[in-house]
Amino acid sequence: MKLIAVFLLLAVCFAAADTDPGYEVTLTNNGLTCWINTMVAPVLSQLQGLKVPDVTGTEKTIIGDINYQMSSITVQSLNVDKFIANVEASKGYFLIVLENANADITLDWSYQQQRFPHAHDAGTADAQLKKMVIELHATMVRTDDDRPQIKLSDIVVNIGDLDLTLHGGASWLYDVFISIFKSSVVRALNDEFAKALPPAVQSTINQRLEKWPRYSPMDDFASFDQRLTWDSAVKFTKSSLTFGIDGQVVDVDSHAALPQFTPATDMPLIHNGQDLQLFFSNEVWASDFFTHFNGGVFNTTLVKDDAPSQMQSWFNTKMWASRIPGLATAHPNSDMTFKVIATEAPTSKIFPAAVYVEYDVDFLFMVDGVADPVVVLNFRIGTAATPYLQTDRSRVALEHKPYNQTISVVSSSVGTVSVTPITPLAKLFIEKSIVPFFNKMQDSGNAHQMGIFLPLLVDIDFSDAQVYYASDYVVLTMDMKVKA
Repeated sequence: MKLIAVFLLLAVCFAAADTDPGYEVTLTNNGLTCWINTMVAPVLSQLQGLKVPDVTGTEKTIIGDINYQMSSITVQSLNVDKFIANVEASKGYFLIVLENANADITLDWSYQQQRFPHAHDAGTADAQLKKMVIELHATMVRTDDDRPQIKLSDIVVNIGDLDLTLHGGASWLYDVFISIFKSSVVRALNDEFAKALPPAVQSTINQRLEKWPRYSPMDDFASFDQRLTWDSAVKFTKSSLTFGIDGQVVDVDSHAALPQFTPATDMPLIHNGQDLQLFFSNEVWASDFFTHFNGGVFNTTLVKDDAPSQMQSWFNTKMWASRIPGLATAHPNSDMTFKVIATEAPTSKIFPAAVYVEYDVDFLFMVDGVADPVVVLNFRIGTAATPYLQTDRSRVALEHKPYNQTISVVSSSVGTVSVTPITPLAKLFIEKSIVPFFNKMQDSGNAHQMGIFLPLLVDIDFSDAQVYYASDYVVLTMDMKVKA
C-alpha cells in the first residue's frame, strides 16, 4: 500500500556549528506522544518487581507506643493508561507524563508493643496505588559520536488514591497502618520511583536511538547522511520539536557528495497541526539522483519478457520497418533488446504541484548477435514525481509520471533515422517502460534502492497524508497512531 507521505526519523548529529539542514523532521505534541507510547511495554517491564527498602518506626496506638516494620515492599505490577508528551518551549525541554498509573504493592508487616506485655503480631498486606501522575522533564542532546540522546532530569510523582488490605492483625491496626502507609511508605515509594523510572525511560529511548547509524547504506553506491546539523539537537515551537538532519545521499565509501548541494534556507519548523511533518529541501532529491544516476552507475537493459504486452512486438526489427527502414533491411526479422544508459546526473526542481525531475538517457537498439548498438537515440525525459511512503520497508520514495520529453538521434549504422516517425513510439516506450523502470528502481527487490529511510518510527500506522510544495522544499505531513 502506498501512502503519500514520509518521514525520516529523529536522526543524528554533525559538525561544530549549526548549519542549514537539508531535511527537517517535526513531531507535534501528539506525534511525540505517539512515538513515546510505542515504548511503554519495555519501560514498565523494568519496573515490575521493584523493591522498596524496609520502613521502620514508632507509632502511638490505643495499646501504647509500638515499634513497627514494613518489609519486602514490592511493586508487583505497574500499569499506565498512556504516556503523554508536551513541549515546554520556553523552558527548553519537553514533559513525559505517565497519566493514570496504577501499581499493585505487596508487603510484610509486623509490630511489637514497647511496654509490657510486649504484644506483637505479623502478617501481610496488599496495596493499590491508583490514579498516579508521574511527570518527567526531558531534553535531547547530541552525543560525541553524532547520535541523539535523551536526558531526563526532574521527576514528580503524585498518588491519587490508595487502597490497603491487611491480612491478619487486630482491627485497630488498619487505621494505624493506613496512616503509616500514606506517610512513610508512600515517601519510600516516591523515592524508589524517582530513582528507577528515569533510568528505565531514558535507557529504553536511548537504546532505540543508538541503533541509528550516522550513514545508512542504501545499496552498493550510496548512503543516506543522517547526522544532525544543529548543536542544540532539536528546536522547539510552542507545540512541537524539530530535528535538523543533513539529508544528503552520499558515496557509500567516502561519504562525499560531489558537487555539494545547497540546502534550502529558512525552512519553517512547523507547517500545520498534523502529528508528523517532514521538510525536504531539494538537495535531498538532487543528491539522490546525482549519486544513483551518474553516468556508468545507472544503466539497464529492457527485454521483451519484462515489457507490457502491447510493447512486446516492438522488440523485433520488422515492427520498425515503417519508422526506421534501414533497421529492418539490414537486420530482417531480428529480435532486439534496448539498453538505457544515463548520460548525466538528473536534475530536480520543486514545482507548485510536484518534484520535477529531468533525466538525460541514451536509448540503444541492440540486435541479437550484433555487439554494437545499431541505433542510438537520446531521450531527455521530464517527470512529475510525488513523494510517498513505502510502508512495507519504511522508506520514502518518489513516484514518477511522464511530464514531457525531447527525442534526438545520436548515431545510426543502418542509414538515416528521422525523429518524426519514431517520436510516437518513443513516447510510448518512455511512458510504458522507461518511467515505470525509474519507479521500479525504488522497489525493495532492486539493486538500486533509492529513497529515504524511516528507521525511527516503528510500530506506528500513518494516515491522512498531505503533501505541500514551496519554492525550494517539499512538506509532507500526516497523522500517527500506535499499531494495535
